[in-house]
Amino acid sequence: MAEAFLGLTVSLTLNSGVSLEGIVSHIDQHTQQLTLKDVSKIPGFPPQPYPTYGVPGTDIKDLQILRKRPAPPPVP
Repeated sequence: MAEAFLGLTVSLTLNSGVSLEGIVSHIDQHTQQLTLKDVSKIPGFPPQPYPTYGVPGTDIKDLQILRKRPAPPPVP
């Protein structure tokens, strides 16, 4: 079941109120640790993508699957 989330872009709201967006790259089924890549929103940090960010499953209050943005048209 967890494999179905791999590669999806998600928005997470944590129990602390922090919101994150990123791509699900790994889910540890034993510890329920969710690893995101290309995380774009981390409050208190500069607005830039972060390569990876781990979130314990018990810290997740809400998870929403985001639509993928369409790829830009090729440059002629």
